[in-house]
Order: sequence, then structure tokens, then C-alpha cells
Amino acid sequence: MKISLFCIALLLSACSRRKPLPIKPGGPSVVTVDSPSAGAVGPSVDELEPNDDVAHAQELKFDLVLRGSISGAGDNDLFWFQSPARSLDSADGGIDFDEVRIELRALSGLHLALDLLDAEQQTLLAHRSDSIVVPNFGITPGRRYFVRLAAADKLVDDNRYTLVAHVARARAGSEVEPNDERSRETPVLGLSSSGYFGWPSDTDWLRLPLNRGTDRVLQFELTGVSGVACELSIVGDSGLPIAATRGKPGAELRLRNIGLPDKLTDAHVMLHARSGANVEERWVLRASVEPWLEGTEREPNDSATTANLINAASPTVSGFLWPGDVDVFRLQGFGDGLIGARLEGISGIGLRLERLDETGKGMQRVEGGAGKDVELAPLPAKAGTLFRISARPQDTVFETPYRLNITTK
Repeated sequence: MKISLFCIALLLSACSRRKPLPIKPGGPSVVTVDSPSAGAVGPSVDELEPNDDVAHAQELKFDLVLRGSISGAGDNDLFWFQSPARSLDSADGGIDFDEVRIELRALSGLHLALDLLDAEQQTLLAHRSDSIVVPNFGITPGRRYFVRLAAADKLVDDNRYTLVAHVARARAGSEVEPNDERSRETPVLGLSSSGYFGWPSDTDWLRLPLNRGTDRVLQFELTGVSGVACELSIVGDSGLPIAATRGKPGAELRLRNIGLPDKLTDAHVMLHARSGANVEERWVLRASVEPWLEGTEREPNDSATTANLINAASPTVSGFLWPGDVDVFRLQGFGDGLIGARLEGISGIGLRLERLDETGKGMQRVEGGAGKDVELAPLPAKAGTLFRISARPQDTVFETPYRLNITTK
């Protein structure tokens, strides 16, 4: 009986190790790995040396875990991959690229250098870590790309790693990595896009077509991503921000009433992970074009030079605030007399109202508690007087507009 139990235990132990799979003659050995402690899990293939240059690069087959090792301080391991060439059809929605997810893990803490190269051996993406995931590297079907691995730091006792790549057709509106610079921004066919904040400080540039008429404004909504504090910016052709907002980890971001220069035919959008990363959860950006409503603010209006005008014929204006947002208004045509201002309170929001002279120097300031009205006492009218509105840093007014009333005596 003891011998039988020993044999069963030995058999179960053997089943937890690698099991050869049938392969074509002459190919590398393929095994199945069931033990999570061995790195990536699934059918695997061993690295074949020499593979230290493009001429000897080994094919990285999709969905197969490749098991390799950095053999020395100057060792480079190169692999190539490509997705099959295909022609576009209506089902593609005009998408002409595929997405590749690449996962690299060192088994014992080795700091690795991963470079993704195009067919001309130009570096497209570079990362340094003991665990690297690139969730959505964009490739052109039928073109060859290379992965180059090396030690980014001193070697350790165990220099093994696992490398695996998965490919899928990109969905409509997907960002294309790399797009970390304005010169490599992803052109989006519609007014929505999605992608990943794949690593800390990841930056994604997008270009959205406007096709807007006159007197229209843009709205942007960016979904929150767990563990990521991000920033959303709309940038002009000059490279300067038109409007921007940032939030806490996991927070949704919105920009409203964005007026763009008449000559601008595309919206340049920059998304930036200020902290955190998430390779499993996509961000989703949605934009819309809406008619501008008389009596509402138009962004940008965060300084004396970009202030919206308030004239005596229409002394009331409404607007929205987001974290860090400031709205500035300049009086026009009010004549002589005393000018005051009243800002209606919003439930749960603490508002601040300031009066500035024409140069932007402060003259009056009042702050209200959550939901409280704020009011500035009347002062003699002066040409170019400014009023500035803001909220507490933790407050956001996405859905409910504020209302500013200019009073005269």
C-alpha cells in the first residue's frame, strides 16, 4: 500500500512539470507549463542562440510563452514578429493596424531592457524594468517588427525571463502606441477613442476631426481608470494648451464649452498619467460638438488676456468648473456708477469670487461655504474691471452651472 501511494505521488509530481507537445520536425521544443512560479503560464518554447542580431533573430510566435536567459553583460536577444497581411473591408471601420500585447517578466528580479524596433531597426518604444507589459503596441499587418532584450543592470544569479505576445485587430478609435509625442499622435476617425495608461508617466496624443460650424463648442469626457491620476489637455497648433484639467486617482475628467480657433480643423488631445498605471483597464475619451449658448462662458478664459466679455445688455453669465479651473470675465460698456457682483451658490460646492483691475491685480475677494452664495460689495465702475471665479481644489462642477450676476447702482 505504501508503494502504491508513493507511485501516485510521483505521477502527480511529474504531471505538474513540462509536458512535450507535438511540433513540426526541426522546430524548437515546445512545452506546457502549469506552475505559476515559473513565470508566464501556457504553452512555451525555448530561446535559441545565437539570436544576438537582426540577421539571427528568432521568431516570436503569438500566444506561445518564450523562455530565455541573458547569458552575459553584453548579450542581446532578438526576436521578430508580424501579423498576416490583410486588406481592409467595411467591417474594419477603416482600422489599418493591429494591437500587440507584450509581456516580459524576469524570474528572479533581473532588471531588463526591452526595445521594440521597426523593420529598419528604428526604436519605437523602450522600457526598463524586471516586469514590463506593453498592452497595445500598434503594428501594420504584414510588416515585421523586432523585440530586443538585454540586461539593463548588473546580472543576478538567475537571469531567466519569459516573453509572450498576443495579437488582435484594433477596435475602432483605438490609440496606436507609440504616441507619446505630438509628432506621433494617433489620428482618430470619429469623436471617441480608447487606450491604456500602460506605465507611469505614459502620455497619449490623439488627433480628432472637428467638422464644426460657427458658434459651436466642444465637450470632452475621459473615464476614470483605477489607480491612475491623469491629466486631459486640449492643445492648439502652436503647442500651447487651450484647456486642461487633472484629477485624483480613478477620477473622471471633463472639459466643457471649449471654443477653438476658427482655423483649427483638428483637436489635438493629450492624455497623461501623472501617477499610476493600469494595463487591464482602458480609458475612454468621448468628445462632442454642441451649439454655443448665449449667456454661457466659452473656454479658454482663465486669464486677463483670454477673459470673456460681459456687457451691460446681458449682465448675467453661466459656466462650469473642473479641478484647477478658473474663469475670468471682463466688463464692457457699463458706464459710470457702482458695480457689484453676486455668484449663486451650488449645492456641495465652495465658490470663490474676486474682483481684479484691468491688469489682473486683486481688489476684492470673497469665499463661500458649500452651497452658499458669494457677493462682492459695489465699487465705482472702472474700465476693464475683471471678475474671477473658482472653486475649492477638491470641488468639481460638471453637471450644475454656476451663475454670475453683475449688479449696478
